[in-house]
Amino acid sequence: ARTLRGAWTEAEDALDVLMEPGRVFDDAGLVVRTFARVFREVVRAQSGASVGDLTALAKDLMAVVGTDTYSVAPLCALVELADLADAPAIAELPHRALATGAARGVLFSSGWMYAVPRMLGVIAAVNCRWDAAETHLRTAIDVAGRAGSMSELGRSYLDHARMLVARGEYQTYYDHIGGDAQGKFDSIRQMFSMQQDNQKRMAEQNQRTAKMIADLNKKNGFTNAPPWSP
Repeated sequence: ARTLRGAWTEAEDALDVLMEPGRVFDDAGLVVRTFARVFREVVRAQSGASVGDLTALAKDLMAVVGTDTYSVAPLCALVELADLADAPAIAELPHRALATGAARGVLFSSGWMYAVPRMLGVIAAVNCRWDAAETHLRTAIDVAGRAGSMSELGRSYLDHARMLVARGEYQTYYDHIGGDAQGKFDSIRQMFSMQQDNQKRMAEQNQRTAKMIADLNKKNGFTNAPPWSP
C-alpha cells in the first residue's frame, strides 16, 4: 500500500521493522531476509532508481522460494525488476512456479499485491512470446476488473499497451477495445490519477513508455489519447 501511494521511505521503514529482531520475528531468517531484499529493490526501482545487475539477487531468491503462496509475491517482484532491467532470462526464472500457481487457481499474490496473469504476461512479453503475452494480459485485465483491483487493472492495461508498442501493433490497441473504450480509459485514469497525486516519479521504464505512446499519438493523429500520455 505504501508503494502505491509513493511513500517510499515509509515502505522501506516497514521492511526495516520486519528485519529488526524482536519486532516481528525473533530472527527473520534467510527466507524472510531474501524476500525483503527483493521488495526493497522494487521500492527503490519504483521511486525512480535504476535497477542494477539482478544475477545474485535472483540466484538467492530462487534458492529459497517454496511452493507456498507466500513465495508468489517475491517471484512476481523479481519479474517486475527483470522487466525494468530488460533481463529476459531472469524474468523467465519464476515462470514455472507462477504458471503452476495460475493453473491451480492462484490469481493474486498475498501481502505485496500482484495479479499473477499480469506477471505471466510480462514474462512472455519480455521474452517476445507475443501470443502468450496477449492471452495472459487480457486475462489479467479481466481478473483485475472483476476483483475491483484498480492498481492491477491500470497496470495490466499499461503492460498490454507496452507489449503492443514493442511488437509494433499500437493501432491494435485502439481496434480491440472497440465501443467500450471510454469505460476502459476511465478505469486506467483512476489508477493513474492515484499515482499522479501521490508519486513524485514513476518508474523509469514507464516514463519512457509514456513518451513513446505520446509520440505515437502525435505521429498517428490520435485525438482521444490514452490517460497515461504525458
